[in-house]
Amino acid sequence: MSQLTKLAAHPHVTFVPINDKDKALAFYRDQLGLTFVDDQSPFALVFHLGVPSDAEGDVRENLEGEPGTGGEGIGRAGDDDPAARKIASGSVLRATFAGDFKPQKFTILGWRVDDIEAVVEELTEAGVVFNRYPGMNDTHPLGVWTAPGGTKVAWFTDPFGNVLSLQQDA
Repeated sequence: MSQLTKLAAHPHVTFVPINDKDKALAFYRDQLGLTFVDDQSPFALVFHLGVPSDAEGDVRENLEGEPGTGGEGIGRAGDDDPAARKIASGSVLRATFAGDFKPQKFTILGWRVDDIEAVVEELTEAGVVFNRYPGMNDTHPLGVWTAPGGTKVAWFTDPFGNVLSLQQDA
């Protein structure tokens, strides 16, 4: 087995560029509901993206700070905290301080969801605005596009201009 094949067994670390801590916390933690893990300023803010498949129960119950409350997250919870270990072993988002940058016009980060319309409605209620693209998703009431193979996609933009998406597989 090659070294590259072995990488598939490890959690992902995903990066998005940001330039404002407060805007990033307000969007990624408060609007999207990601668990804030650690403030590694001046380099990055770290958010939890997913729980490993072997995790049991709600891992948020032992966090130092509840999502959206301004708590410090789990970054200092200690190695003996099972919730912190489960989250730390999952995939994370590093919102990296990038100074002045030009956001790309294509999707840089996305999530697979089971019910895209329900998630779009929930995020819209939280203040997320979904992008409309002429000829693609501009006639759908929620801005959802259906690809030729049946996969559904909805796009939105973070406060820094990064294009993010939701995807429901066909």
